[in-house]
Amino acid sequence: MDMKVYIKKATEVGVEVEDGIQFSGCQCPTEVLTGASPKTKAALDEIVAKSGFKSVGSILCPYPGEGSGYVYFNGLAESHIVVATWPEEFGVRNFPSACNLNQNNRGKAELLIQGLRRFFRPTVETVPEMDLLTGRRFWTW
Repeated sequence: MDMKVYIKKATEVGVEVEDGIQFSGCQCPTEVLTGASPKTKAALDEIVAKSGFKSVGSILCPYPGEGSGYVYFNGLAESHIVVATWPEEFGVRNFPSACNLNQNNRGKAELLIQGLRRFFRPTVETVPEMDLLTGRRFWTW
């Protein structure tokens, strides 16, 4: 596929948030940010399922140390989502990616982000800032 056609089609029907969405000031219970448990994984799996994405498998891995947060990965038929928590910052970074260009995934992605908002209850949402000199994106809390 011609790269210009691919980019145009990806913009129209794909949802690619390579740099993620950051939730700050999360007002969810502490165990939602620190709880690398089957209950937390089940809740995140349900959010993915309710969005309409088809999961092909998920895993939730705790960071070392008690209450240090976790990373959740869900492989989707359409691509993947990664959620990483930073309890000490009351923060979460979400990295959804839906790059199946044969269907419009925007509605599913919006439902996914809405579900994650309800789960983590952020007071602030941001995307990474861009360094205008290098073109690189960076995070600020």
